[in-house]
Amino acid sequence: MTDTGKDSVIIHAPKECYLPIDDTPKIGSDSAQVKITLFVDYECPYCSNLIHDVYNDLSKTYIKTGKVQLIFRDYPLSFHENAFKLSLYAHSAYKKGEFELFNKAVWELKMGDFEDLKQWNDKNLSVDELKQFSDLIHENKKLGRAAGITGTPSIVINNLLFEKENTKEKLFESIDNALSNNYSIQSKHNLCNESI
Repeated sequence: MTDTGKDSVIIHAPKECYLPIDDTPKIGSDSAQVKITLFVDYECPYCSNLIHDVYNDLSKTYIKTGKVQLIFRDYPLSFHENAFKLSLYAHSAYKKGEFELFNKAVWELKMGDFEDLKQWNDKNLSVDELKQFSDLIHENKKLGRAAGITGTPSIVINNLLFEKENTKEKLFESIDNALSNNYSIQSKHNLCNESI
């Protein structure tokens, strides 16, 4: 869904964009050949659909085999009342080493029912942690905007931005292409930061 609240079905041609590999929630090996960055709003039904459609196969085929690391970047949309709060919960879970548990729980929620996430809620964070995580969330959204992202979910595979992938097969084909081309992350130069 776009930040304007309208659905978007346009698939953009890949655009190169370098994203730093930093302390943002991730699943999988740091040495994975392919880095998939997923810009998400934890309250977005399209993000939930994407996770439900692809995560189990993605995890089994690529993440658990060490080929892919899945990186989650916050892109809370302004019209989702709890999106920012859920991003705080995600960072809290990641700091505790419980992000995979959070990731499974958050996408199973009925929106507005946060009882299952209480162990990660913002009431358990110090003032310093709240500031640190809030800053990270704002920075992730700035990176997304600079990369041309306007809605969620948005996917970056080894520096190539795909705003929408229309099928699981197309996504996995893109991952296989990245693996076969031995296309590696170039984290020293970040084109996204130049626009911020």
